[in-house]
Amino acid sequence: MGISTTIAGLERARSMSDLRLVIVNEDWTPVCRAVVLWAKEHGIPSLHLAHSLDLTELFTVHGRVMSDTLALFGERAAEEHEDAAADVSARQIRVTGNPAWDIYPGLVTQREAVRAELAAGLDCPPSVPWVVFATTWIVDHTAFADEDVFEKTLRVFLQACKTLIDAGSEMRIIIKDRPPNKDLGETCVAELSAELGIDQERIYYTLVDIERWVVAADVVVSVCSNVSIEALLTRTPAINLVTEMDAALGIPFDAFSGIVEAEDHELAAAIERILGDADYREGLRDQMREAAVRYNRGVDGAATARVVDLIEELALPARGRTFPGLSVWLRITAGWSALAGLGGLVARRLGFAR
Repeated sequence: MGISTTIAGLERARSMSDLRLVIVNEDWTPVCRAVVLWAKEHGIPSLHLAHSLDLTELFTVHGRVMSDTLALFGERAAEEHEDAAADVSARQIRVTGNPAWDIYPGLVTQREAVRAELAAGLDCPPSVPWVVFATTWIVDHTAFADEDVFEKTLRVFLQACKTLIDAGSEMRIIIKDRPPNKDLGETCVAELSAELGIDQERIYYTLVDIERWVVAADVVVSVCSNVSIEALLTRTPAINLVTEMDAALGIPFDAFSGIVEAEDHELAAAIERILGDADYREGLRDQMREAAVRYNRGVDGAATARVVDLIEELALPARGRTFPGLSVWLRITAGWSALAGLGGLVARRLGFAR
């Protein structure tokens, strides 16, 4: 959807009903930035509800926060934005936690059951190590983005697994890919594993259930990804595979996060140590437990409630003009799949629900 179409839709909505608050999941790309500027022009407050925690140094376009209020996951994110944006104030930043991660406190208590269910569904032996790789994608917002990063990092991961398999590991390899990447991803995994001589029966390719795989895994490997934070929240040992972009923008995790940083040539040894050294593994989990609240406020499953409270606080007073489809529209646009209930909560709280 282009800028002109979006603005025309907003104007139509404004003519039909009260627009009390504009919510975006970022305000740096052209359409979202235009929406926020349009809201300012019409005196409508705006909320940037972060869809991820920025892990590396924010650059160029992130230098100015356009929205009136910025809702972030934890203090770690707040520090990043305060460092990057000279015009961002403490008043603009609200730390709420990530509603999409509210699932984890309950899911962690079911770790063994989740693993058993996944094992049965995929015929994946639960008694052997499971190493999950969450694939990455091309961040083409910079001149130094690497268009081959998906295949490069996948190759590094599979090569590390092959090294450990040749040394006697019975591990199973789970590739968690992004749904839009299915056609390319599944083919690439098959070709690389065949080239490296990895038995196809050891590899499971999936596009779904990242939350359950994070909880059930023995090790989670990702590339400068919020998946590492999800692992941290569940105390599942995690490795960040360092790339050239990390070198340019800064290593994502500090030494006390419990998340292991590994370059290409270090990955096999990092996985092996986590799987084979129980004391080291427990030490990482202890660090994760201490670090969790810095990355996600509360780690209490209450982020959705905090976001709904914030929306209610920021929204303009009702003037009584609503149209019947608005509560449905709110449910659809409030967030991603893990936030399916947020739109409904907002609609009921603000009086839109029928």
